[in-house]
Amino acid sequence: MKSFLLNNPGLKLLSIILASLLWFYISTQQTEKKAVSIPVKWYNPPAELVFKSIDSEAIFITISGQKENVLKAQAADFSVSLDLSKAKPGRQTYQLAPEYVKRPPGVKVIKLSPEHVTITMQPKGR
Repeated sequence: MKSFLLNNPGLKLLSIILASLLWFYISTQQTEKKAVSIPVKWYNPPAELVFKSIDSEAIFITISGQKENVLKAQAADFSVSLDLSKAKPGRQTYQLAPEYVKRPPGVKVIKLSPEHVTITMQPKGR
């Protein structure tokens, strides 16, 4: 039994090192998904218009990434903002896409729900 443990110590050490590296690589490559609710923010409305309503004040996003990054991510780390500089009076629908979401590094937005929001603007003084 003693000779079994002491034979080929270099090969046994190499096996332990390779097994440890493989375990570490696999454990760090695990991906995780999580759903997060974030508010829809808007900015830059035309001076002659005022914001009246929005049909979805928050959207749900599904995020993906390495397990550590996803579990660490909080709703406050994300934001989606709409530029209303070209808004006109009445209802307008704005398409949302994952690339419009500000997010922390190492996290990818893979889904948004809803994928669009409708905003109603009206002239000032009404």
